[in-house]
Amino acid sequence: MSLDTLRRAFHDEKSAIYRRVHIVISVLVLLSVVLVAAELSLREDHPALEWMARVDRMLLLLFVAELVARVGSYRPP
Repeated sequence: MSLDTLRRAFHDEKSAIYRRVHIVISVLVLLSVVLVAAELSLREDHPALEWMARVDRMLLLLFVAELVARVGSYRPP
């Protein structure tokens, strides 16, 4: 993926790739919120908490990658 593609994906509000990336990130944020709510509703010894923690870490890594890509591809006007 070229730097120009990353720039369009994160900074060009008129491009189709920007809209797709925005939708994907919005879905991941909603998934993260649902995951936190589910974690809070379960007991500490519930077996699902282990895989929920793994999914939470994966989401965190995706958000870090998104932030790095967004900052790294920014070019001031």
